[in-house]
Amino acid sequence: MICEKKGGGAFAVLSILAASLFFVLMILAIADAPGWVFGEDLIEALAASDSGVYLRSGIAISGILLAFGSIGMIFNGGRPGRTAEGVLLMISGILLVWVAFFENDDPIHDAALILVFMTFVLALIASAYDDFAENRSMMFGSLTVLLLVASIGAYAAYGPAMYQVVWIVAAVIWVMARGVKGLCEPTIYKRK
Repeated sequence: MICEKKGGGAFAVLSILAASLFFVLMILAIADAPGWVFGEDLIEALAASDSGVYLRSGIAISGILLAFGSIGMIFNGGRPGRTAEGVLLMISGILLVWVAFFENDDPIHDAALILVFMTFVLALIASAYDDFAENRSMMFGSLTVLLLVASIGAYAAYGPAMYQVVWIVAAVIWVMARGVKGLCEPTIYKRK
């Protein structure tokens, strides 16, 4: 892929960093928790354990980076789907910070987690709309639809412990792919 972008890639890099750091810190938390079993234990059990500091740090840092990385989507050309995606991802990032700072038994934690899920799914839908509008980016739009269908299928086919992991991996892949797309998408910022 040859990019002709002249500027504005810092926002896309923040999104890629958000997904990468979250994934690395989640893997560190899993490696540090000897009692946590993949596919049997919920992610909340990992966050409540002694190694949960890695996961909570990953959630907080990635939420901040995702919120700032979304600024590039909001002010890039005035396309309604791209703007909606940016606003929804910014809200998801802010809510992720809430998820990290409030304890698992706190009602604010649960409400923020549900709202992260809802705003993230809406961002996926806005992204697919933007990609398929005027055949703008069929490859990234198809990836978005594939990840959304796989995540919903995991919800229907597996128990909560497994579909949480599927949703997290799908979200990491999607945010990284959107960051790569943002690196190569031409910017429409007005420069003086």
